Amino acid sequence: MKKFMIIAVAIAMCMAIAAPAMAKYTVGAKMLTTTGYKSTSEERTASGNDVTTFWASVEGHSRLFVSFVNAAKDTGGHVELGLSSYTSASVSLRHVYGWYKVGNCKFLAGHTDNWFGTLAFAPSQNVSVTPHLKLLFIDWGSQWGVRRPQLSFTYMSGGFGFQFGIAQPLDTAITGWSGGDLYNTIPEIFLAIQFRAGGFATIPSFSWTRYEYEGLTGNTEDSVDGWAFIFPMKFNVGPVSIRFAVHYMKNPGLVPVANWADGANANPVMVGTSFQETTQTGGNLALHYYAGAFKMYAGVGMEKLENDAWEKKDYTRIAYFIACRYSVTKNFFINPEFGYYDYGDDETTGYDNGNEWVLGALFAFAF
Repeated sequence: MKKFMIIAVAIAMCMAIAAPAMAKYTVGAKMLTTTGYKSTSEERTASGNDVTTFWASVEGHSRLFVSFVNAAKDTGGHVELGLSSYTSASVSLRHVYGWYKVGNCKFLAGHTDNWFGTLAFAPSQNVSVTPHLKLLFIDWGSQWGVRRPQLSFTYMSGGFGFQFGIAQPLDTAITGWSGGDLYNTIPEIFLAIQFRAGGFATIPSFSWTRYEYEGLTGNTEDSVDGWAFIFPMKFNVGPVSIRFAVHYMKNPGLVPVANWADGANANPVMVGTSFQETTQTGGNLALHYYAGAFKMYAGVGMEKLENDAWEKKDYTRIAYFIACRYSVTKNFFINPEFGYYDYGDDETTGYDNGNEWVLGALFAFAF
């Protein structure tokens, strides 16, 4: 499969170069490497002792891409592969989609993300997604609507726009349902509004998905919903950018967001014959400062999950980071960073879930 994807992109690039009269094309790449130390507290290790380890990795959002647009500039497409290497190398599909545009309206079909859970205003926390699943405070105060097959319609005029569409629901397992068939009569539905004026910008968004099950006996509940409302914003004042976001989700494990820190805790819990829903509330606040080739970032993020079926009813985790960036050239920058992640108390036992800290740097080349 990896070889196939590489060959497919290579063929697409060759076709683009061989047919300049048919379409304009752009080929680009980002090479993102992190290195540093990660420390894990005793509560989170197999040995029961604190462990600090070195790592070096090519980040999973390193990429190779090619974009196309026809001569009339009303039809285009984009193909993008993710490239990563830690203990082994891997290739993944990030985007493959086409679009058609008429005036201020745009139709898109393919595999990508969208305005729901956009990371355009997320804190610039960059160390490290591979192997630590720490990037842009995702699931630590930021929520990202993951890439998935979809159809969308977007209208954008000046500083105002809206987007709506349908997408393939997540492939998920729901505890309490077994021996039958999980299905979706209705696709995921998402919508978002964008507003920009001066130094202010926001893109509030909403997503809803329903899961159903065939083959249950008795009075067991045979459908359950997951939905989310995400409200990010930013204010730019001179060299300072203030970024803020809040979100509220019902059964977040059924919502197309990256549940990197939650796992099964994000799903509803079957109690008897009905579901007890999990809710998640969170947000982040970050300050960005820009001074020519130098930038500085700091932020805090929080997530709280609640379910009455849990013995302790809820748990809260919180994270902090500080980082800076220096652009050596237009195509190369270095980004040192320190992040601290507190996993709070266990929702069942009440015991301390422990913490992690990550000290490292990102070396980024972009073309």
